[in-house]
Amino acid sequence: AEPVADQAAFPFGASVARADGGDSRGLVAASCTPSSSTTWLAGGRTEIGSSALLVLRNPGSTAASVTITAWGPTGGLAVGGGTILVPAQSESVQVLEALVPQVDKLVLRVDSVGGQVSAVVQTSALTGLTPAGTDLVVPTLAPMTDQVIPGVVLTTSTLEDPDPSAVRLLNAGTEPATVHLSLLGPDSVVNLTDEVGVIVEAGAVSDVSLAGAPPGNYALHVVSDQPVVAGAELVRVGLPAPEDPDVPVADRAWLPAVEPAHSSAIALPGLGSLVDGAALVLANPGDAVAQVQLSAIGSDGAMLEVAEVSVPAGLSLSLDVTQIEQAGAELTALVVSSSEPVSSAITLTYGEALGQLIAVVTATLDPQVERSATVRVTLS
Repeated sequence: AEPVADQAAFPFGASVARADGGDSRGLVAASCTPSSSTTWLAGGRTEIGSSALLVLRNPGSTAASVTITAWGPTGGLAVGGGTILVPAQSESVQVLEALVPQVDKLVLRVDSVGGQVSAVVQTSALTGLTPAGTDLVVPTLAPMTDQVIPGVVLTTSTLEDPDPSAVRLLNAGTEPATVHLSLLGPDSVVNLTDEVGVIVEAGAVSDVSLAGAPPGNYALHVVSDQPVVAGAELVRVGLPAPEDPDVPVADRAWLPAVEPAHSSAIALPGLGSLVDGAALVLANPGDAVAQVQLSAIGSDGAMLEVAEVSVPAGLSLSLDVTQIEQAGAELTALVVSSSEPVSSAITLTYGEALGQLIAVVTATLDPQVERSATVRVTLS
């Protein structure tokens, strides 16, 4: 997409797929990911019953040499296979069960030289013969001390849930990190950790259960005294499948942290056909009220203003996107313009006979908006 005059092009998109049965039963959705020299992926497992495929795509005109760094619960992992060459305008798929086997909590960093690549992890799981969910793990933010994961839509759960929704954290540094987690709701903040917080040891990956958290539409706020990588997993447990009447089916969605922005957009694939529910979550982690203007892009390409809402400081706001569609706009995308930076995502659902299917599409930031950059200087 080429710029026009002095205006940068703002391309964005997303994909969605749904399977109502079989080993890959689930709802899968993801925003299109830009190519990059460094990508962080927080999610997935390679233990028995789980599959994780790292998909590397090189849209450029030169070959890219890719190196994978992996962490698990006990620290850095030895990654087999060495450097991966991804030819220009091609795709390479790596089976992570072969590269980093038997890891139940996984975080990856993908570095490329010679060309930039886009990277996602395709995940799926089985409990015996019963499908236990499938999704795409898309890039999350680089390690930082304050970040937001929007789209955390929780249903009723108990502390005894064997397969709960959870937050995944990596401390890639050399000092232990103290992490505080909270859910930003529309009226209040739900603290998930006490004043002591959660300790994540240096080089380790840790999952923090969300079991027992009150149901609702939230954004997860992650604050740490050391830079960490963060993601979240939403789990929906349904009814037993005919293949095994003793084991319920499940679906899951992996969510990345999303940088707050004044201007962003979210594509809405499959609304009204592959999905029947869509909840937009706008999170305002700042100290001032955010005035947010929502515009809809229809199937004819026309843009229509549909709502203007206020998101209180330190809270979030959720809107039913299907209601916007019923108001007259045939939605293919939403454009978010805000007076204060907000993080946004849309949680997609489908009410399948055995239980709800779930996936999340995150916002793409407007490249025209000036952004700051973090520069780290190492003295040697």
